[in-house]
Amino acid sequence: MGLVDRALARFGYRKVARQSVAPRRPGGVRASIFNAADSSRLYSDFTPWTYSPDYELRWEFRYMRARARALVRNNPYASGFVGEIANQVIGPHGVLLQARVQTQAGDHAKSSNLAIEKAWKEWGYPETCSADGRNSWVDVQELIMRTMPMDGEVFLRRLRGFDNEFGYALQFIDADLVDELYNIPAAPGRNEIRMGVEIDGYNRPVAYHVYKRYPSDNTGQQYERERIPADEMLHLFIQYRPNQTRGITWFAPVVSSLHYLDGYEFAELQAARVAAAKMGFILNKNMEAIQAYDPPKPGEEPRTMDVEPGLIPELMPGQEFVAFDPQHPSTAFKEFTSTVLRAIARGLNMSYATLTGDLSQANYGSQRGGMLAERDHYRKLQSYVVTHGCRVIYRDWIRMSLLGGALVLDSRLASDYTDIAWKPRGWKWIDPWSDLRAAKLAIDLGLDSRSRLAAEQGRDYEETVDELAEEQEYAEAAGVDVSGNQITGVSATSVSPEGVSDEQKEGDNPQQGDEDAEPQKPKNNPGAGSGDDTDTTDKPDDVEDGTARAPRRRRMSRLVAIGGTR
Repeated sequence: MGLVDRALARFGYRKVARQSVAPRRPGGVRASIFNAADSSRLYSDFTPWTYSPDYELRWEFRYMRARARALVRNNPYASGFVGEIANQVIGPHGVLLQARVQTQAGDHAKSSNLAIEKAWKEWGYPETCSADGRNSWVDVQELIMRTMPMDGEVFLRRLRGFDNEFGYALQFIDADLVDELYNIPAAPGRNEIRMGVEIDGYNRPVAYHVYKRYPSDNTGQQYERERIPADEMLHLFIQYRPNQTRGITWFAPVVSSLHYLDGYEFAELQAARVAAAKMGFILNKNMEAIQAYDPPKPGEEPRTMDVEPGLIPELMPGQEFVAFDPQHPSTAFKEFTSTVLRAIARGLNMSYATLTGDLSQANYGSQRGGMLAERDHYRKLQSYVVTHGCRVIYRDWIRMSLLGGALVLDSRLASDYTDIAWKPRGWKWIDPWSDLRAAKLAIDLGLDSRSRLAAEQGRDYEETVDELAEEQEYAEAAGVDVSGNQITGVSATSVSPEGVSDEQKEGDNPQQGDEDAEPQKPKNNPGAGSGDDTDTTDKPDDVEDGTARAPRRRRMSRLVAIGGTR
């Protein structure tokens, strides 16, 4: 113990042996507290490094994008995935606009809303929507959802003041035209350019540097870039890490699996084709023929025998036919490919049945569970398209349409024309009967509304009401009752597919087992009698045999089938 240590010991201090930062295994190898950080020989082939998101993408995402495009061109599963995403997210009619502009008094400005919706529909045709006149508004949405999974990002230029009736159009810009190898560091008075995107100190895009021609086009001319301000560009991509500047293809986790599975299936197909051909070899056991055999000279092909289906050639003495009969496809082919495809489906956030179209192992429960989770993913993508795409495009369009005079609205009724609702496509119920009963119960308990339930089906509630009103008016003019209610007072919504009411199933129907019992009196229907002599209710003229014809209901009492009757 040194002099300093003895002096410190007088005051109660003592020297403690220095401990290592982490425990070590025999041999000096550091032991990991977390298994995921294990650095033993078992993880020697798994030593990834930590890089910034843009550094990870800068040198590699061009190759990933090219491989994803090749898969979409040639692989049926990749091609089907892109088409299914566009179909499920956008649908046949696209994301619909519903104007909900209100007056100063808070009422719906019906004339303004109708004018906005009509003008928006007119602008959505190809000749006015896209700068090249090829894509309608629905085509633009579909192309966005076909390109984003494949390329990982979509560039859409917003052309304000374009030479058309509305002064506004859209222009697609391919991701190849935004050079990811164009990088300039920041300097005093100069923004940083990162992978073709000019950003400020907060990583907010300021401009995009875009080639005027494809770099792959060998025109012999110098390639020039155009600086497009960020407020003229719509850059759509889903981030997988914060501070990410460019998008990454959705196929990144499954490119290898799809590629090798494609090669395996091709090899099995070729092997099965060879096996079906029943080829073979001729084995010569004649010693004289073997000794007299003259091998082919260099450049000459060996002798072969052509065999036609249904013919058996005669062999020479001493020759024997040895069949080449490979057994393909193997018995494990189906199970192996199904296992690989399940992993691919999981990586693409799509159910196995949807990706492959294989419903042989699906039952009602598994299919319903898979579809519900899958539809939640589609709804999330719809929300992204609406927030980052439709909302921005509409605000540009309404401003330019009003400035150019293509849309004329009375500003005295309302001044805020951005109050709109977007209606993405919906999906039919998996089990309509059970889902309709659950929806009706939710409405009766005040837990849901008809508008929200109609939106889940991809329908506009107000349009449904208008259509029902037109049907009712037409039916009344023709003298036809289309209410769908039975004369006995049992509503259409309380009858099961087998024609048995819920009360009859539960045994609570007072008429059950009594065929001569008089019909029940419909609830909330003072115009229908029960045939009881003590009933003093005034009966209409069309009462016969104690039963009244169901009155004609107003359209608000039967807006949607799920709403029941009032």
